[in-house]
Amino acid sequence: MNNNNIIKANPVLRRILLIIILAVLVSGVYFSIKMQKLKTELVVTMESDPELVFEKLLTYMKAFIVANLVIIGMLSIYIFILAVKTIRSRQFPPPGVGVIRDTIIQKGKNALRTGYLIIILGLFLIVFTIILNYHLNRIVNTIIIN
Repeated sequence: MNNNNIIKANPVLRRILLIIILAVLVSGVYFSIKMQKLKTELVVTMESDPELVFEKLLTYMKAFIVANLVIIGMLSIYIFILAVKTIRSRQFPPPGVGVIRDTIIQKGKNALRTGYLIIILGLFLIVFTIILNYHLNRIVNTIIIN
């Protein structure tokens, strides 16, 4: 392959991705520690005030539902934008999109196939998120009613 068919890796984008991954890992460890403390606190509070524990758990479940919708929703929007750019340009990765490693450019039918597969992935994420959040919301509402 000649160099016209390869998009060179963007080192800045690589660094940004590494920072994001590290931030997610640190946040995960932080929230894991916080959840352990919360669990201990809820067990102690359960003996004195079960209603308060119940309300706190419902609040955390609702926050999880909203966070899930926002994060996966933003990812789905990005995926759809990438797919539309791929299909319109008939090239993957589309022109102007940075890559984290040297990538061979797909053109024509291969690029269209990749674009359609990306759309299917985006639709799957949206449907999965809606179903998950619907069921979580039903659980929360069932708990509130009972």
